[in-house]
Amino acid sequence: MAVHCIIGGGGFIGLNLARHLSASGGFVRTYGRPCPFRADLPVGDHRVGEFDDTGRLAAAVEGCDVVYHLIGPTSLPDAERLETGQRDTVLRQTLRLLDLARRGAFRRLVFLSSGGTVYGVTDGRPVAEDAPQWPICSYGVGKLAIERHLHVHHVLHGLDYRIARVSNPFGPYQRRAKGQGVVAALIEHGLRGTTFPLLGDGRIVRDYVPVGDVVVALRRLGDYDGEARVFNIGSGTGRSLTDMIGLVEQTIGRPIAVDRRAGRALDVPVNVLDIGRARSQLGWSPEVPLEDGLRLTADWVRAEISEGPVREQAAG
Repeated sequence: MAVHCIIGGGGFIGLNLARHLSASGGFVRTYGRPCPFRADLPVGDHRVGEFDDTGRLAAAVEGCDVVYHLIGPTSLPDAERLETGQRDTVLRQTLRLLDLARRGAFRRLVFLSSGGTVYGVTDGRPVAEDAPQWPICSYGVGKLAIERHLHVHHVLHGLDYRIARVSNPFGPYQRRAKGQGVVAALIEHGLRGTTFPLLGDGRIVRDYVPVGDVVVALRRLGDYDGEARVFNIGSGTGRSLTDMIGLVEQTIGRPIAVDRRAGRALDVPVNVLDIGRARSQLGWSPEVPLEDGLRLTADWVRAEISEGPVREQAAG
């Protein structure tokens, strides 16, 4: 039985990945800050600790077949607000994690990068993994820096790694209060009847992918033994923010009030991923229809709104 360790396992993608890996028959260990939905973690081995606690981190990854590195700032604005030294913390601790790999602590590293930010401004067409990478935000720069160090450690020390450049994931356990994506925010504003702050004119195009498809791709990266190292993971289809507002309104059966505000310089106009490599090398394609993903997310948000206090007590 494969042993998996998810660093950041209590977060949005980490929790979904833990549930998926556990259902697939693997042994799952999670490491990170306390999970707000602890009762939903399907593992008995959830270890609480900070990423920069090297001793606890080393104990968590020791003997694992695959380590999933999901740690990073929650959102683009969060990354910009960090002081320079804080921005370097994830990179410095990632290098310590790579030292553990070099000493044989674990076999493979799967790193969650950002297909939505590392490429920067594109020509609007689906962007492939070998396209130029010129991020225009600190979040993307940080992800790309880690990617480059993974390559260096592979060349010099034989690190076995894979990179998932994920577009804009959404789904259950995505928390609007943490700034984790526009879909969760739209749904919650719509259900609560509050006003959504629309940044820009709504024409920004993004590649939205349900988290259920993302975790399948991550598991396959953990198993994949081909030559490719970097994979775009998305839907391959772009939708404007205005379109998404309309789709969410249809899903929840309510209109969403918007407050139009100035756009942000850190947002590229269009980002859509070419997922051909994942199709051909991993045998992976997105299978969850967008409408179904929105419905699942809305059902979860609705339950959280009505049962939030009970859930928080259970999670503590």
